[in-house]
Amino acid sequence: MVTSRNDIFQRESAGVWTKLPGAAREIATAPDGSLWAVGTPVAPGGYLLYRYDGQTWQQPGGAAGGAVRISVDGTGVLWVVNAAGEVWRLDGTTWTKVDPQSPSSAIAAR
Repeated sequence: MVTSRNDIFQRESAGVWTKLPGAAREIATAPDGSLWAVGTPVAPGGYLLYRYDGQTWQQPGGAAGGAVRISVDGTGVLWVVNAAGEVWRLDGTTWTKVDPQSPSSAIAAR
């Protein structure tokens, strides 16, 4: 959960909310439990992307620029939308621009 002040909280298995380090505009949880975030530092196309390693937020390699929206699908593929409305997906270490009219990009539109 991200608060209106960009604080990040994670719900633990016991139902307790724990504040995580850093700040974000939006977060998404992958099926394996890993967290992804649209951070607060400005970048071309929006804001920097980060993945939480359990201790700190790390930028993914080969970043496609910034994002304003983020989602992770059921297979663990990261989807982002940048400020220009472009849809991108990160499958492993490869960023691919996706046609926003494609049915596969619907998850990014949530």
